[in-house]
Amino acid sequence: KSNIILELRRANNIAIMLHRFKKPFAIIKTAIMELDVSALRLEEISSLLQYIPTSDEIAKLSSWKGDKLSLGPAEKFFYEIIKK
Repeated sequence: KSNIILELRRANNIAIMLHRFKKPFAIIKTAIMELDVSALRLEEISSLLQYIPTSDEIAKLSSWKGDKLSLGPAEKFFYEIIKK
């Protein structure tokens, strides 16, 4: 069972978007951090821009003390994005 920290509808929409990527979260993060437009299609970049984590979501995930593997797909993605 996955732990859902984000609002359920938003988490579901993000999970659907991520499923279309068919890339590991770490690859997506690297492409974002390095501004590598060759690693992501324009549609993927556009989708990502719709789902930037809010400051509240960042705070919730930053303070998460549970098992990271128990998070839902959207939470795992945001956790990957915000970790240093």
